[in-house]
Amino acid sequence: MANILLKCRKCRNYLNQDCKDCVVSVHSEPMNKSNIKTSGGTCSQILSDVFFIKDNSMPKWVIDSVNEAGWLKGKLSCPHCTARLGSFDFVSGTKCACNNFVLPPVHFVKSKIDYNII
Repeated sequence: MANILLKCRKCRNYLNQDCKDCVVSVHSEPMNKSNIKTSGGTCSQILSDVFFIKDNSMPKWVIDSVNEAGWLKGKLSCPHCTARLGSFDFVSGTKCACNNFVLPPVHFVKSKIDYNII
């Protein structure tokens, strides 16, 4: 599995530098260089419009946002510039573009962040 660094696209600050074992996934599969493609294939083979973050490996600022909402649902904003980056929904779950329910229910919108796979 590859290490993935996420940055806010607006302010360019790192979002997961305090989380060395953050698991960023495509559907329920950990994201790596082989399952990132830009078009074609099934959901397990392409990177959709969102990055999913496993709830047991979230960065501290995401845990703080989830705790503030009482582990229900809410929006994720950049801790540095407050740009909206994604959301979480522990009540009704999250659906993928393929219309299947996906766990984990925490995600970042791809167009709002930059990422590097190292």
